[in-house]
Amino acid sequence: MMLEKISKLLKTGQPNNIELAYELRSSAQISLWPLERGIKDLLYLAHTQPAIACDDLYLGQLCHLLHEVVALSIRNPQLQQIPEQLAFMPNLRILEIYQAPIQQLPDSLKELQQLKSLSIRDTAITEIPVSVLALKNLQTLTLDANPKLQNLPNFLDKLPNFKSLRISHDLAPIVPKGDFEIVFL
Repeated sequence: MMLEKISKLLKTGQPNNIELAYELRSSAQISLWPLERGIKDLLYLAHTQPAIACDDLYLGQLCHLLHEVVALSIRNPQLQQIPEQLAFMPNLRILEIYQAPIQQLPDSLKELQQLKSLSIRDTAITEIPVSVLALKNLQTLTLDANPKLQNLPNFLDKLPNFKSLRISHDLAPIVPKGDFEIVFL
């Protein structure tokens, strides 16, 4: 519970909250190392421009840095799951996940309120979670080379800014109806 509270304080990116989080950590003898390692791992998994050297950065500096990230591309053939630390990137507008055998998207995806484009290619996902409904700014969803994907969400037309579904031809039989463009890849 305390670690969750500290995590929320760090997400704000305000220096005074980061100082408060460190005070809480030292008073409660809670280690933030797993959270810090998770954020660093997320940065290592991502191909960002420019490349970010993050081993010498402290958790507070990482949180400030992630707050500024607007585009993230994650490609890793050994990646089994996307880290929940995506929530530390509230300004993320473009997220691309490809060539990763992940089976599901993280719950933290719903925290990306500024996300406009989500691309999921060459993964092992079986479904698009309902949490995507929280992405009110989502305009484009790209789904390509996801052989285990059995059905497409029928709620895309409920997203107020959704404009385009880009999918591979093999998903044509399960295309949902809606007032958006469908592009076959």
